[in-house]
Amino acid sequence: MTFELAELRPDGDHVRMMLEADHANLRAALAWFVAQGQSPSMLRLTAALGHFWAGLGYYQEGREWLERALAGGDGAAADRAKALVGHGIVLFYQGAYQMAEARLAEGLVACRALGDALYASLALIGLGALAMQQGAHEQGTVLLEEARLAVKEVADPRLAAILAGRVEINLAVAPRVNGEYARATAHLEEALRLERAAGYAEGMILALGDLGNVARDPGDTDRALTLYREALDLGRSHPGTRVVTEGI
Repeated sequence: MTFELAELRPDGDHVRMMLEADHANLRAALAWFVAQGQSPSMLRLTAALGHFWAGLGYYQEGREWLERALAGGDGAAADRAKALVGHGIVLFYQGAYQMAEARLAEGLVACRALGDALYASLALIGLGALAMQQGAHEQGTVLLEEARLAVKEVADPRLAAILAGRVEINLAVAPRVNGEYARATAHLEEALRLERAAGYAEGMILALGDLGNVARDPGDTDRALTLYREALDLGRSHPGTRVVTEGI
């Protein structure tokens, strides 16, 4: 579907805003598929909408539709694999970490079996970020290094760069927590370079915000403010993004 992973497209801000405007119709389409017993079509649409729900904060709505679609048991294997990854990401954002890990792991196996490098990379990034979030830094680093390799198999070079940037952003977590600010900065500067090369505003905002945090932690507030302002300026010029940097 043309709006799948809309936020990663070159015109992602515009497409995501169009989806937001058409949200009621998308809900109606899903309800119609349920009423008509068209489980494969419902699965296909929910799989395509997973990142829309996650990206705009419709976590509970996405969770409920994805759970319903996955419980149906019908549909293409590729759609099911994508829905598993999307469900895992939504659960992660809701803080349901155990369930998120199970879904992402199941999705990873399914994506690998299908040769879907893009969604396998998303699953690995999600699993790595989840481990980092829970303080399992060694496990998270292993998963993210695996994701770094998986991203190289993504056919679209722009998408590969965006995902490689996400890997670097998450790899910066452990060194920042451990006070290794130079290492964290190196990961984040590489992430910013990759996201800039891809022209992906949300990735740039995330990297700039995290660079600001890494500068702030040891007390370099002037550099932190400069980085935060750059991130906020980018956010203002890309109203479709939902990222907000931390304040000082």
